Amino acid sequence: MKDELRSRMKKQRRALSKEMRERFSTQIQEHVWLLLENAKSVMLYADNFGEVQTAPLAEKLLQKGIGVYYPRVLGEGKMEAVRIAALSELAPGAMGILEPVGNEIARDADVIILPGLAFSKAGARLGFGAGYYDRFLENSCGRFVALAYSFQVVDEIPVQPHDIPVHMIVTENGVHDCKEAQE
Repeated sequence: MKDELRSRMKKQRRALSKEMRERFSTQIQEHVWLLLENAKSVMLYADNFGEVQTAPLAEKLLQKGIGVYYPRVLGEGKMEAVRIAALSELAPGAMGILEPVGNEIARDADVIILPGLAFSKAGARLGFGAGYYDRFLENSCGRFVALAYSFQVVDEIPVQPHDIPVHMIVTENGVHDCKEAQE
């Protein structure tokens, strides 16, 4: 079921026009900003593969003096969060995804913004299947916030014991608190 859902979500994301992706991303950024404006540090992802765009969020956070971190793949399914002072400090890394080139490693971030292919209303996250984010989140205590297009939010996703749920999902339609669905 996971592979079928991954395939369907990839296809739906690819079907979005550039204009729709940009419009939805702008709406999502406006909604998520309300969750970030009081944060001291935020970890973002470098959008790729048709994901919700994050560069405008990074620029706004940097202008406000909020610490901005991006993941860097270490290998063996592990990654770390590295601080940037400008988007120019990102360079192609693992799998061609932009990664930070600096050396300031985050101890933790107030908010960790996550990508994914699909999310359940209870916060289950379906990624690409390598488990990088699940392993990273095991030792993190920030608020886990997923950015997604509304079609990526589904009723149910099969979960395994190592899967780490998100606390909130932000789509072009607004913010969904997953705690209510978990209870």
